[in-house]
Amino acid sequence: MRTLRTLHLYLGSLFAPALLILAVSGAWQVFRWNDAKKDGSYTPAPMVAALSAIHKDQVLPPGRHGQGVPMQWFLLGASAGLTLTTCLGIVMAYRLTRRPVFVSILLLAGIVTPAVLVTSCAKTAAARPAAEKKDDARKAESSGTAMAPKSAPAPAAWTPGLGELMSLQQMRHVKLWFAGEAGNWKLASYELDELKEGFDDIVRLHPTHKDSPVPIPEAVAKIVVEPLSEVGKAIEAKDKVRFAKTFDAVTDGCNSCHRATNFAFNVVRRPASNPYSNQSFAPPKP
Repeated sequence: MRTLRTLHLYLGSLFAPALLILAVSGAWQVFRWNDAKKDGSYTPAPMVAALSAIHKDQVLPPGRHGQGVPMQWFLLGASAGLTLTTCLGIVMAYRLTRRPVFVSILLLAGIVTPAVLVTSCAKTAAARPAAEKKDDARKAESSGTAMAPKSAPAPAAWTPGLGELMSLQQMRHVKLWFAGEAGNWKLASYELDELKEGFDDIVRLHPTHKDSPVPIPEAVAKIVVEPLSEVGKAIEAKDKVRFAKTFDAVTDGCNSCHRATNFAFNVVRRPASNPYSNQSFAPPKP
């Protein structure tokens, strides 16, 4: 028993700080407090973001998953240590208590309670009894109406790929520039709204990507939302100099987002020529 206590003491002391960090950061991840909102209304505190990155990726921002291999091995050891010390704690609980039945009840409650809470969240539709279905058939026959045949399943909805959505964003980026450069502020405002809606579609339809180490909504909220807002202010002020400056900031934000999501090879820049010869970007004459 003394050996078990000593082992429990030393392992607990070694891994306690890491386990506390994982416990605390895991608690707020349950409520998604570590995720920034895509509309920019909430951004996690730097400490929350840092501890969450340690929990999920074993690195401090702006590090990426896979770069913290030593920390991954240490946390694997912490996990093994927690498992072992928990088992030792159960053994000592039985050996040191005079009420082993009570300990068994607590262990059983610790298993049953989360199982009940998890399964209670699953909403399953109860199948209609066969007798009820026969009842419906008889009613249909007596009223002279036939049971409608089962319709064919609807075709699966088409979801545009991330590359397709980004191509549309590139078009809007070009049109926004030429509208602002020409002083057509109504068109610039329209294209800016289209650009924002495009990002909304991207984060909704593609919250993750196989090549990106960070969630797409998180990258967009942290990097792109604020520059877009500044462009909107320049458009409202009808200030060409300010528009050009904030537009370049949006372009830099796009490239920063590409780097954060492992698409650094895709570099965006200020448009050099107008590919839309069939559209006039000048403000309409009164």
